[in-house]
Amino acid sequence: MDKRLRYIIIICVIFIGLLLLPKIKILFEGEMGRIKRVIYAAKTATEREDLFKCISFISQSYTDKYGNDRRSLLAVGKNVFEIYNDIAISIRELDISLDTDTAEAEVQATVVARNVERKETNIFETDTVKFLIFFKKEEGAWKVIKLEFLEPQQILPPGIS
Repeated sequence: MDKRLRYIIIICVIFIGLLLLPKIKILFEGEMGRIKRVIYAAKTATEREDLFKCISFISQSYTDKYGNDRRSLLAVGKNVFEIYNDIAISIRELDISLDTDTAEAEVQATVVARNVERKETNIFETDTVKFLIFFKKEEGAWKVIKLEFLEPQQILPPGIS
Protein backbone atom coordinates (compact mmCIF):
# COMPACT_ATOMS: atom_id res chain seq x y z
CA MET A 1 0.00 0.00 0.00
CA ASP A 2 1.47 3.33 -0.96
CA LYS A 3 1.88 6.22 1.47
CA ARG A 4 -0.77 8.35 -0.20
CA LEU A 5 -3.50 5.72 0.19
CA ARG A 6 -2.48 5.14 3.81
CA TYR A 7 -2.82 8.84 4.61
CA ILE A 8 -6.23 8.97 2.93
CA ILE A 9 -7.40 5.98 4.96
CA ILE A 10 -6.06 7.50 8.20
CA ILE A 11 -7.76 10.83 7.44
CA CYS A 12 -11.04 9.03 6.68
CA VAL A 13 -10.86 7.03 9.91
CA ILE A 14 -10.17 10.20 11.93
CA PHE A 15 -12.99 12.04 10.17
CA ILE A 16 -15.47 9.20 10.79
CA GLY A 17 -14.31 9.00 14.40
CA LEU A 18 -14.94 12.72 14.89
CA LEU A 19 -18.41 12.36 13.40
CA LEU A 20 -19.23 9.40 15.63
CA LEU A 21 -17.72 10.80 18.84
CA PRO A 22 -20.91 12.64 19.96
CA LYS A 23 -22.97 9.50 19.34
CA ILE A 24 -20.53 7.34 21.29
CA LYS A 25 -20.43 9.90 24.12
CA ILE A 26 -24.22 9.62 24.48
CA LEU A 27 -23.88 5.89 25.10
CA PHE A 28 -21.56 6.48 28.05
CA GLU A 29 -22.96 9.68 29.55
CA GLY A 30 -25.52 7.97 31.79
CA GLU A 31 -28.86 9.25 33.02
CA MET A 32 -27.37 12.35 34.64
CA GLY A 33 -25.91 13.41 31.30
CA ARG A 34 -29.19 12.76 29.52
CA ILE A 35 -31.04 15.01 31.97
CA LYS A 36 -28.44 17.75 31.51
CA ARG A 37 -28.85 17.39 27.76
CA VAL A 38 -32.64 17.88 28.10
CA ILE A 39 -32.14 20.99 30.24
CA TYR A 40 -29.66 22.56 27.83
CA ALA A 41 -31.77 21.61 24.80
CA ALA A 42 -34.77 23.30 26.46
CA LYS A 43 -32.61 26.38 27.14
CA THR A 44 -31.59 26.53 23.47
CA ALA A 45 -35.17 26.00 22.27
CA THR A 46 -36.34 28.84 24.52
CA GLU A 47 -33.63 31.17 23.23
CA ARG A 48 -34.69 30.33 19.67
CA GLU A 49 -38.35 30.79 20.67
CA ASP A 50 -39.13 27.32 19.34
CA LEU A 51 -42.37 26.66 21.21
CA PHE A 52 -42.96 23.18 19.81
CA LYS A 53 -39.46 22.04 20.74
CA CYS A 54 -39.97 23.48 24.24
CA ILE A 55 -43.26 21.66 24.73
CA SER A 56 -41.71 18.39 23.52
CA PHE A 57 -39.79 18.23 26.82
CA ILE A 58 -43.02 18.43 28.86
CA SER A 59 -44.87 15.30 29.97
CA GLN A 60 -48.51 14.80 28.99
CA SER A 61 -49.18 14.41 32.72
CA TYR A 62 -47.54 17.75 33.71
CA THR A 63 -49.18 19.57 36.64
CA ASP A 64 -47.83 22.12 39.09
CA LYS A 65 -48.89 24.03 42.18
CA TYR A 66 -49.58 27.12 40.08
CA GLY A 67 -52.50 25.36 38.37
CA ASN A 68 -50.74 24.72 35.06
CA ASP A 69 -50.93 21.66 32.88
CA ARG A 70 -49.24 20.95 29.56
CA ARG A 71 -51.86 22.84 27.57
CA SER A 72 -51.65 25.98 29.72
CA LEU A 73 -47.84 25.93 29.45
CA LEU A 74 -48.24 26.00 25.68
CA ALA A 75 -50.42 29.12 25.98
CA VAL A 76 -48.03 30.76 28.46
CA GLY A 77 -45.06 30.01 26.19
CA LYS A 78 -46.84 31.53 23.21
CA ASN A 79 -47.61 34.70 25.19
CA VAL A 80 -44.06 35.00 26.53
CA PHE A 81 -42.59 34.62 23.04
CA GLU A 82 -44.94 37.35 21.76
CA ILE A 83 -43.85 39.75 24.52
CA TYR A 84 -40.10 38.99 24.58
CA ASN A 85 -37.43 38.74 21.90
CA ASP A 86 -33.66 38.27 22.02
CA ILE A 87 -33.94 35.85 24.93
CA ALA A 88 -30.61 34.82 26.45
CA ILE A 89 -30.39 32.34 29.32
CA SER A 90 -27.32 31.72 31.44
CA ILE A 91 -27.46 28.69 33.71
CA ARG A 92 -25.42 29.62 36.78
CA GLU A 93 -26.00 26.52 38.92
CA LEU A 94 -27.31 23.08 38.10
CA ASP A 95 -27.61 20.30 40.68
CA ILE A 96 -29.32 17.04 39.77
CA SER A 97 -30.46 14.28 42.10
CA LEU A 98 -31.41 11.06 40.42
CA ASP A 99 -33.61 8.12 41.37
CA THR A 100 -34.44 5.11 39.21
CA ASP A 101 -37.09 6.69 36.98
CA THR A 102 -37.44 10.15 38.53
CA ALA A 103 -35.06 13.06 38.93
CA GLU A 104 -34.98 16.53 40.38
CA ALA A 105 -32.86 19.39 39.07
CA GLU A 106 -32.24 22.58 41.02
CA VAL A 107 -31.44 25.35 38.58
CA GLN A 108 -30.37 28.94 39.04
CA ALA A 109 -30.46 30.91 35.82
CA THR A 110 -30.28 34.49 34.66
CA VAL A 111 -32.60 35.46 31.83
CA VAL A 112 -32.20 38.57 29.72
CA ALA A 113 -34.85 39.45 27.13
CA ARG A 114 -36.05 42.44 25.16
CA ASN A 115 -39.61 43.52 25.94
CA VAL A 116 -41.15 44.24 22.51
CA GLU A 117 -44.35 45.66 24.02
CA ARG A 118 -42.37 48.65 25.28
CA LYS A 119 -41.56 49.86 21.77
CA GLU A 120 -40.55 53.37 22.81
CA THR A 121 -37.53 52.04 24.67
CA ASN A 122 -37.20 48.32 23.80
CA ILE A 123 -36.17 47.66 27.37
CA PHE A 124 -34.00 44.67 28.10
CA GLU A 125 -35.26 43.01 31.26
CA THR A 126 -33.10 40.80 33.46
CA ASP A 127 -34.20 38.34 36.10
CA THR A 128 -32.39 35.67 38.09
CA VAL A 129 -34.61 32.73 38.95
CA LYS A 130 -34.08 29.68 41.11
CA PHE A 131 -36.36 26.72 40.49
CA LEU A 132 -36.79 22.96 40.69
CA ILE A 133 -37.52 20.82 37.66
CA PHE A 134 -39.03 17.40 38.36
CA PHE A 135 -38.45 14.74 35.71
CA LYS A 136 -39.89 11.32 35.04
CA LYS A 137 -38.58 8.81 32.56
CA GLU A 138 -41.35 8.09 30.08
CA GLU A 139 -40.87 5.72 27.16
CA GLY A 140 -37.10 5.98 27.46
CA ALA A 141 -36.95 9.80 27.56
CA TRP A 142 -36.77 12.23 30.46
CA LYS A 143 -39.84 14.50 30.56
CA VAL A 144 -40.67 17.41 32.86
CA ILE A 145 -43.61 16.56 35.13
CA LYS A 146 -43.53 19.59 37.43
CA LEU A 147 -41.79 22.94 37.84
CA GLU A 148 -41.53 24.82 41.13
CA PHE A 149 -39.98 28.22 41.81
CA LEU A 150 -37.93 28.45 44.99
CA GLU A 151 -38.07 32.19 45.56
CA PRO A 152 -41.30 34.19 45.56
CA GLN A 153 -41.32 36.64 42.69
CA GLN A 154 -43.31 37.79 39.70
CA ILE A 155 -42.76 34.79 37.44
CA LEU A 156 -44.72 35.87 34.41
CA PRO A 157 -45.37 39.28 32.88
CA PRO A 158 -48.56 41.01 34.08
CA GLY A 159 -51.68 39.71 32.38
CA ILE A 160 -50.30 36.25 31.66
CA SER A 161 -51.68 33.42 33.72
